[in-house]
Amino acid sequence: MKILFLLLLFGIALGATVAIQVEPVPYTQEWEPENYAVLQTRFCDKYYSFIVTDPLSVTVTVDTYSYIPTEQYSNGTTSTAILLALRVQVPVGTGNITVRYSTTNEIFVDMIPYTCIAFLNPYITPVGFLTQQTRTQYPYLYEFKVNNNVLKGSLALYLSNITTPAWDVDVIQFSYNTFFLRLYPYPSSNLSPENYTFNPLLGTVFNDTNYGKYLEVDIPFPNYTYSYHNFQCSGTTPTRTFWVWCKLDVLKDDPLNPLLIIYFHSSPSSVFSPVYGNPNNQTYFFLLPTGGASAANTNISIYSQQSTIHKLEVSTLTSIETPTPYMVNFTPQQYIIGRPPPNLLGGCIFVNVEARSAIDSLSYSMFQNFYPWPLQSYFGTNTLTYAPMFFLDDNVFGYQSGTYEDHSKSATILTSKYESRAQVQYVFQGSSQLLSTPTPYTQDTKAPIITNYQLIPVPGNNRYIILRVSIVDDDSGFARLFNADSDNNPFIITSENLIQGTPLDGTYEVVIDNPIFFYYSFVVTDHASNANSYGLGIATNMISKMLPLSNPADYYLIPDQFEILSVHWSHNDINVTDTSYYTKFMISFADPNKDFSPVFRFDLDYYPNIEDYTFYCVWNETSKHYETLVKIPMRMYTGQLSYKINWSKPISSSQLSASFPSSILRIFSEQADMFGPIIEDLKYFPAEPTPIIPIGNSGPTNIGWTFKIYDYLNGFQSGNITVIGSGDRVERVFILDPTKQTQTINITIQPTCKSQSFVIVSAYLRDKGGYVSKMEGAFMNYLDQSYQVLNTSCSPIVDENPPTLKYYSFIQGTNEIDVGAKNRLFNLDFRTEDFESGIFIEKVPVVYLTSIDRIIKQKATLVNSSFTDANYTCSFQLPYGFGFPEFVAISLYGIMDNNLNFIGYSAMDLSDLAQGYRFGIDTTIFSTDTDVEIESTGDITMNGGELLIIGKSFGLDNATIIKINYNDGQGYSQTSTPSFFSATTLIINNVKPLTKPFKIQISKRNGQYLSNEYTVYPKLAPVFPPEPNYSSSSSSSSSSPSSSSSSTELPTQAPNQCKNDCGGPLQGVCSVTGCICTSPWMGIDCTSKVIIIPTPTINETIPSTNISIPTDKNEKIAYSGLISVVELQELDVNGTMISRYPFNMWVWSNISTANEPIKYLYSTTIQNESKTAINVTIQYFEHEENVTFANQVLNMNPYSIKYSINISVYDFQNSLNTLQLVMKVGLEADQNQQGCSFIEQGNTTMTNSEYVKLQVNDHSLYGRFIKRGIIDGRISSVSNQFIKQGESVTNQYNNIHSYIGISIRSYKKLVQLDPDFSVLIDQRPASSDSNALCFAKDKSKLSKAQIAGIVIGSVGFACIIVISAIYYIVKKKKMKIFERKLHSLNKENKTNLK
Repeated sequence: MKILFLLLLFGIALGATVAIQVEPVPYTQEWEPENYAVLQTRFCDKYYSFIVTDPLSVTVTVDTYSYIPTEQYSNGTTSTAILLALRVQVPVGTGNITVRYSTTNEIFVDMIPYTCIAFLNPYITPVGFLTQQTRTQYPYLYEFKVNNNVLKGSLALYLSNITTPAWDVDVIQFSYNTFFLRLYPYPSSNLSPENYTFNPLLGTVFNDTNYGKYLEVDIPFPNYTYSYHNFQCSGTTPTRTFWVWCKLDVLKDDPLNPLLIIYFHSSPSSVFSPVYGNPNNQTYFFLLPTGGASAANTNISIYSQQSTIHKLEVSTLTSIETPTPYMVNFTPQQYIIGRPPPNLLGGCIFVNVEARSAIDSLSYSMFQNFYPWPLQSYFGTNTLTYAPMFFLDDNVFGYQSGTYEDHSKSATILTSKYESRAQVQYVFQGSSQLLSTPTPYTQDTKAPIITNYQLIPVPGNNRYIILRVSIVDDDSGFARLFNADSDNNPFIITSENLIQGTPLDGTYEVVIDNPIFFYYSFVVTDHASNANSYGLGIATNMISKMLPLSNPADYYLIPDQFEILSVHWSHNDINVTDTSYYTKFMISFADPNKDFSPVFRFDLDYYPNIEDYTFYCVWNETSKHYETLVKIPMRMYTGQLSYKINWSKPISSSQLSASFPSSILRIFSEQADMFGPIIEDLKYFPAEPTPIIPIGNSGPTNIGWTFKIYDYLNGFQSGNITVIGSGDRVERVFILDPTKQTQTINITIQPTCKSQSFVIVSAYLRDKGGYVSKMEGAFMNYLDQSYQVLNTSCSPIVDENPPTLKYYSFIQGTNEIDVGAKNRLFNLDFRTEDFESGIFIEKVPVVYLTSIDRIIKQKATLVNSSFTDANYTCSFQLPYGFGFPEFVAISLYGIMDNNLNFIGYSAMDLSDLAQGYRFGIDTTIFSTDTDVEIESTGDITMNGGELLIIGKSFGLDNATIIKINYNDGQGYSQTSTPSFFSATTLIINNVKPLTKPFKIQISKRNGQYLSNEYTVYPKLAPVFPPEPNYSSSSSSSSSSPSSSSSSTELPTQAPNQCKNDCGGPLQGVCSVTGCICTSPWMGIDCTSKVIIIPTPTINETIPSTNISIPTDKNEKIAYSGLISVVELQELDVNGTMISRYPFNMWVWSNISTANEPIKYLYSTTIQNESKTAINVTIQYFEHEENVTFANQVLNMNPYSIKYSINISVYDFQNSLNTLQLVMKVGLEADQNQQGCSFIEQGNTTMTNSEYVKLQVNDHSLYGRFIKRGIIDGRISSVSNQFIKQGESVTNQYNNIHSYIGISIRSYKKLVQLDPDFSVLIDQRPASSDSNALCFAKDKSKLSKAQIAGIVIGSVGFACIIVISAIYYIVKKKKMKIFERKLHSLNKENKTNLK
């Protein structure tokens, strides 16, 4: 369909003054300004549409050509305007159509140009078969072009001369000049194992060679060897479940995958991709819903379409029983409608809807077939919903009295006091009722009118579009603008969106987050329910109502009228074996709409376990392409990436492959892992499950599950599991800890309780590659419902009475809230009591606020409680404009006792209580264009740049500035003027590169109004694949810092020798790169062992770590280690220092979280031509963990410390200069007149990394530095070297230290470095090294204890420093001396290097 504004060429009217007015209209019928003639008639049909206005009757005629008035429309019998549509037949060629509009007094003439093109004889060019993602992907798609489709629109082509009985063939149009033959083999056909050729005739006329062409199509036979093994399915033992799974291993010599089809209950399901393995050895998983049917002795068959459908294997399910869905019977009891007391806020109409329900069965299945019960009202044929789907289906809203087995429900809906309809239809709990309005308002009979209408694109953020509209109304005021094409949350604008004026004459604005949409019609209503319809899809004789509502604003719904010019990637080959990478996707079209935002998504048919990521393309004026950055997940399966582009029609990657080979993204992974984590070793406690777990009377009882989480390669990252009680319906969400080997779900049950079942109802497990398992995948080894249910038995309680509401206080200074003010806080305190079974505090009451348009909610907070009562408070910050211009009703639900009786109160229930509780808020005051509120921002990375800000009351006069606090101790140090502004949207372009969250605040009208402080959390800067090395092999290398660090080539190190037999077979093995150690052993020869240390002392002044090693009862020597970040230096091409910046002042922040319990951030800045921010994060690891940095997986030893260092933009004096970050490491032993020390450095067995080892006696500080970092988003090489310092303090036998410089080439935005450190015990003392520095008098008196070492981790493009605590043993009498030395060592770091 095409939306076209027909431009008419107005002629000269005959006679005197002309009263006739003719206006072209935007026509939404399928229509073309130019088209092909019909072959038989040689004429074209042209459609034109006008609005003709005249007080007299108008006669319309067309000169020369035949015409038919196809449609006339008039609003009312007295209307003087008529919508007229004409169909005119014109001959081949160009010319003008003369249209005459005549009355009794005058004639008005229009001259309309036309073009009619002779019937098309298509010029067909074959392209060939598309590049497929699977070997047997049917249908085969054969591409060809029609190069002379000059109209660039839809073109009907016909197939003839199809002689093969084995194939079904048809033709489809992709774009105006691109078509595909689709070829399907019939399942019953018996294809021979050879290529097949046939010659269809394609043309614009069936079986006519004058208007067509023969194509020679050679269908290749997939002659590859496949071997299928280990087909197995769940359900070989009796199982009660909603899901079954099957597994299949495939061995093959084909780089592409077979298309597999699995039949269950005679229904086929296709599986396109394996989840594990590589192109030669792969594993498929199938997760199949049982579909509500039992499957006793049912076969599951798996087929391959290698040549034709071929049955591979069959698995017999012994017994699969689907649990019976739960049934809920709701019987409408009564619908009450009435007004509150006349003195209450002018009085909205309260509609209280009630229902009675009984649940036939309470079981596991009740949570697997959850059906939403929306709260709705009807407006004509449209359904208005008061909350998003499932928002009110929380097992709390509306529950008035009883238990979940037998209860009544009650809810209050607000209707405007101006409601004029005599009857309104409401829907509650799936039942609808037509109710009468007590006293319909009769003073307002006119509908609101749109006086100004704008669709405003947001520059560079085309997924958003701003709708700004001015509306006038004569009495009750504008209420809402809603989409007439959808009943799912149709409200687009309501009274809340007022930015200027009043409901009688106001301007409204909203930001719509939807990259591609088109609504044919929308409705504008007032509070009296008078309505006007608008849109390009309505029948009207008023051109002022023909308004588009779409994104982009001139969105043309023509699926085939486009031409793709180019498609390519910044990187077409990506290795994601052990890390994820970004790559840029680019696509260009002929005659592009630059406000369009094509949407890129992975094809979930091929990647069903990955989250549905959405990437929004933005027009780049420089490249003339739509572009977006796409993150390719780690360990995606080897092959071509399968993706889709949402344009005017969906475009798949396979459809692009033949014409645009550069559109193919080739992925390589040594072993794929595209299945989410799986639960293993599931156990129950307090014991293996009995049919019912008895709950004792003497104290609380803990029940639950323990389990482990397995993930094939990627590793478990995060997840949660939700448990609901069948009787209390409390949603218990358990956040899982990826650092723990065993997960625990613990539910504490008090002695006073009621018997019920606890059911696992949902699971979400995510691995580090972004692949997700939900309930059916996570519990694939435990699909039987018995594994997911714990049944409990409590001693019976005689208590059928629900709790009572004893205290209810609405804490508010006045009875009204200005919903445009900064402070819109509403507070409610209340107390509940139950003197029989007591208050069940796990069930937290919920407060609901209801306006005329929507419902919001907030859980209360428990203040204190006893067995019989509980005190709660609930605080709401009302949404901006909420409730305007009338009233907000308060409802309170979810008060429960220990016998699981509950009580809840709708607003009308509260009004009926004798205590006279407040049940509403006056929201008639709305101060617009005053206080400012930031609601959200667009995405921004650590590279900085553009930031989109969305909120309310930004103003229409651009009198705002944005203040930025970079959390660097400088406060709000930057102010920015918006490059784009509206009342709801701002854009700034100069956010600095950064490494941590920052704050923004909007100042309006010279600080008269300040917004809320809003924290922005930047995303990590995108990391692209390393650039291929195109340098000559004869290029010389240099040892200077500049040459080693400025090269984009990543260094390749020589292999190490295997020393000392790698510590023996229990400690390590020899490889071509050197010793590979077995945890917890490490070091160049695997003779150093990681030891347990206490949490190191963190300095809150400077980024340094003090490591003290706990004493053993036989040890007499105390050790301490120090690792710190000292200064930054700029070096010239000769390595000479030309600038230095000692770090003297840091801002410390504790950024620890539940998943990262010991993590601190240090921030400082240096001033050169610009201000450079340095951020150092220190993290302590209690458990072994793998981290990925700069495309390298690093094993973090337990009890180690990691330093992550980010350096923002720096102005180099010369682009050939380098920047050097200086760190200091030291180790000291508390001993006199004995011992040895030495420093060792070299390459580790890990690629592109080196180490430094400081050893005193048998203790070592060991550091690992990788030779790469992330510079401006790309992996680049860095160099690490010892620095010769001129300090007076020199290394001694018991005190050794070193300065290490990390050299970085010049850059533009951001550097990330990431070294790590660990604590070790060495088997060889320092004295065994020939270069050791020992005490001269008695070198033989060395301690024979195991050497404690600290491993210093890899520092590279991104510096990760892991500090390991040093093992120490100390006597109490020597601690004071030791601490003084440690203090001296810390103080030394603050001095400048000379």
